[in-house]
Amino acid sequence: KPVDLEKLLAGLVEISGQVRARGKTVAVTFQADRKTAGKPGFKVVGHGEAQIATLTQRIAGELSLVERAIDMGGQRKLDLNKQGIVSIKGASGETAILPEGGVEGASGFTILWRNFYSLGSRGFLGSIVGRSPVLDRGTSVRIRVAAVQWYLPLTDDYETRIVISVQSPNSVYNAVVGDYCINAGELKSHLAAARKLAESLNKALTDSKASAYSASKRAQSLTA
Repeated sequence: KPVDLEKLLAGLVEISGQVRARGKTVAVTFQADRKTAGKPGFKVVGHGEAQIATLTQRIAGELSLVERAIDMGGQRKLDLNKQGIVSIKGASGETAILPEGGVEGASGFTILWRNFYSLGSRGFLGSIVGRSPVLDRGTSVRIRVAAVQWYLPLTDDYETRIVISVQSPNSVYNAVVGDYCINAGELKSHLAAARKLAESLNKALTDSKASAYSASKRAQSLTA
């Protein structure tokens, strides 16, 4: 039975004009490049070993992103390793998704991972002495990173799919409209960081080359 990850790998959500509605959450999902525009995230097929959690943590740190210590509302952190190739569900109405060349239940493993980040702050003194950024407790905007990674023994390589989205609840009271609105400054800075994170992850996975043997086996599987 496919793992239901519809919320994990959510489709593209655009900012609407309803940001003044109380309690509404604004979300923007990033693709790694224009080729994947309109699709839920990006994928890298046939790459070498790359531990997605470790890789994301490293790149996030380079971008001054700090891990949120707790789950975000109804969305929980996720770190699961399932034996075998497990299909996932895409957006509503889509068929179950499998890695290219993968078969449901075949040998291998499937990793499901999700985490949350916000931009940290070093402060003036911290920037001078090179301290690591710390989470600003007043920041309500968060970046969600959701990933599924498969290992395929037949080709001895990996396929990874990632969605990075920025979520911003209405956290600032606007006396003009008499309601709560998004913090535009926080949202803008997190959008820029999320875009860099998506680009860096895509590049890191693409640069993680599989062996010549793996490349040969994948080429054979595509022509079989």
